[in-house]
Amino acid sequence: MFAGQWKCRIILFTGPGEEAIADRIVAAATVPIINTAPDKVNLALLKPLIKRCGLLVTNDTGTRHYGVAFDVPTVVIIGPMDPTYTAANLERSFLIRKELDCSPCNLKKCPVDHHACMTGITPEDVLAGSLKLLDKSSE
Repeated sequence: MFAGQWKCRIILFTGPGEEAIADRIVAAATVPIINTAPDKVNLALLKPLIKRCGLLVTNDTGTRHYGVAFDVPTVVIIGPMDPTYTAANLERSFLIRKELDCSPCNLKKCPVDHHACMTGITPEDVLAGSLKLLDKSSE
């Protein structure tokens, strides 16, 4: 829906070791996706690619900070981390996180083994955040 409605291209940026995840995403997609995993995009090349994006959807990683630095509308999926640690320059960002009793725990491995802080975030949540940012961008 998204790619066809706005006549955009979707680019999947991956990090080292994420090739299998990228393959599963591309296989499940209903629209064409440009998969950068085989190209092993390094940080030097990632910067100009992100700078050209009309919208960036990312988890809470360095990629997010590139988007913010280049003033790209950025949807940030935040799981176990406390969003106040990096709550700066968010004028063109939309943070998505689930408020749970166990979060933010700031741990890489879920101590209660349910990862509800991530699994509770739906594609619809991400789409809603994206639409809000795109609406703001067109003003």
